[in-house]
Amino acid sequence: HEARTNLGVLAYGQGEFEEARRLFEEALARKRADPGTLSNVAFLELEAGRAPEALALVEEALGFDPEHFNARWVRGSVLSRLGRFADARPDLEWVLVRDPRKLEVRRLYVTCLFELGEHQRCAEQAISLLKDSPREPAVTRTMARALARVARERPSGRARGFVLAALKQGAIDPAAVVPVVAAELRKLGDLERARLVEGK
Repeated sequence: HEARTNLGVLAYGQGEFEEARRLFEEALARKRADPGTLSNVAFLELEAGRAPEALALVEEALGFDPEHFNARWVRGSVLSRLGRFADARPDLEWVLVRDPRKLEVRRLYVTCLFELGEHQRCAEQAISLLKDSPREPAVTRTMARALARVARERPSGRARGFVLAALKQGAIDPAAVVPVVAAELRKLGDLERARLVEGK
């Protein structure tokens, strides 16, 4: 059982996904009560675009061990893919408490917060992530979208100062982000703040 699981992990690392699946399933045929192997198969299902199947597998894994790290991570990923962000959030936060540097989970968490409408928190988390991993275009985009929404809650004359101060906290180049924030404000119909954020 253990040998097949280890070979499956190796095959996955080499990009041999079907071989990895075969080895994991052979391991499960010998011992089903293995949350690690179940969550590995769930992750393969998720990557293949079969999120409902992945969710069933990872729920089975957590039935054996409710605090299995990889299973909690995979369930948070699956629920996010299904658009169930309120359900995904506890799993993502649980994982981040135990491994706060895990970039894959931090990316998902930023998206989760945005989709839940927690734009201030989303921007803060995105800025923190970008400090550690600056080349994150999708995270930068989500951060800009969140900042635009928070800027709308500020007096229009303070919108630019708010955006610049937030970016300064993360040592983020405003020249790259301010135009994206302004463009998002225009999409939201707030032309005045878009102009002010750009310093015009």
